[in-house]
Amino acid sequence: MLEKEYEEEIEAIADETIKSRRKLAAHAVTPDGIIYAINAGAKTIEHGFGMNDECMKLMVQKNVFWCPTIYVNDFVAEGRFKAGSIMNKLFTETEPELFKKAVQYGVKIAYGTDIGGYDWNEPQTKDFEYFIKYGMQPIQAIQTATINAAELLEQNNLIGEIIPGAFADIIAVQEDPLKNIKALQQVKWVMKDGVVYKSIK
Repeated sequence: MLEKEYEEEIEAIADETIKSRRKLAAHAVTPDGIIYAINAGAKTIEHGFGMNDECMKLMVQKNVFWCPTIYVNDFVAEGRFKAGSIMNKLFTETEPELFKKAVQYGVKIAYGTDIGGYDWNEPQTKDFEYFIKYGMQPIQAIQTATINAAELLEQNNLIGEIIPGAFADIIAVQEDPLKNIKALQQVKWVMKDGVVYKSIK
């Protein structure tokens, strides 16, 4: 269980965040940390690899999103294991079933990378591959980074979809990502707010 001093710190952070009209994102791994963060007002759980059924039920009940950051965990697991930490290595073994169960429970998933935890030259779309490998349909995986992320940020109808009135933030790739999700690793065309910033033929 969390020690009292840590609980008080979480409460203070949550209170200041909410008073500032910001969303509280909690980097949490263990069940007690996740549950306490949610009850303190967290709107998203980052990482969360140690969550259990109680966590998932509470997340669904309170409409809390999960940002799994699977690739970064796998990226650091072996090195940390050799250095004496077994946690990330253990998570690589449990994450497939955890992810499937979270989807079954109806936990909302928003795309997150924790970029910087792995090399900046690595594609930031690697997590899509895991999502599909662990049971999501390609369109569901892509929606974690579009309409799901927009909902989390309360930017519905502005970002994450191509509709009248939304910001014209669009990318294009050469292949159909619904058939080959790795196509998203090679963005050929970028429009931001209606202005083309990158165009490769």
